[in-house]
Amino acid sequence: GVNAMAIHGFVITQDTDTYVEGYRPIQWGGRPFCRPGGERAAIWLEQTGPSRTRVAVHSEKTTFHMCQKEWTGPILLEIRKTLEQSK
Repeated sequence: GVNAMAIHGFVITQDTDTYVEGYRPIQWGGRPFCRPGGERAAIWLEQTGPSRTRVAVHSEKTTFHMCQKEWTGPILLEIRKTLEQSK
């Protein structure tokens, strides 16, 4: 989970066996009124069997910055790629 967030520029603020949380720092400069970053994301992990884990991802944009992204899909895709590589 941590790598799936870090690869997209998230700073990890909490990391346990079942929960990862982080945020993307705001990027200053660039276009006026467009400040990427500030998004928050969390990953919940729940073991449902000997070799099965349920993953839930939630991301949110802040209301104060434009040019932010929804990160749930990209984080889940990165988790899937990591799992496929470990097979």
